Amino acid sequence: MNYLIDLNVLLAYSFELHNEHESADRFFTLAENEEWSIHLSSIAILEAETLFLSGKVNVEREEWLNFIHDILTSPVLRIIEISPKIFLYHTFYYRGYGGKYSYFDSFHVATARETSLPLATLDNKILAEKTIKAVNLRDFKGVKST
Repeated sequence: MNYLIDLNVLLAYSFELHNEHESADRFFTLAENEEWSIHLSSIAILEAETLFLSGKVNVEREEWLNFIHDILTSPVLRIIEISPKIFLYHTFYYRGYGGKYSYFDSFHVATARETSLPLATLDNKILAEKTIKAVNLRDFKGVKST
């Protein structure tokens, strides 16, 4: 199985105090046991930096930089670069252009649409999106490996 994830999934997995850490931990355990491919849009790096610089995450700078480094060097995550087609889809989804998503979420949805990968997320608005396949990270809590 192949999945695309958004930054919220990585935050839930990486920080134990996150409300959905257990679901994210289960998702990544299943991914490892079942040999899934996990993909991430390259925009997530900029999204993470924006969160930190705006003070929306309460972690020490060194811990945050380690988090970013781990994303960039992870042997598990496959980074998907923004292509012309993904950018075009972004302009359809971004509320600044008349869509309904925030800047970064519009890229995650656009990447899911272009790649046809199911997007694992905690975002209810994305989970309701009809033009992509989105899966709720919460649904992985308690799921057993085959």
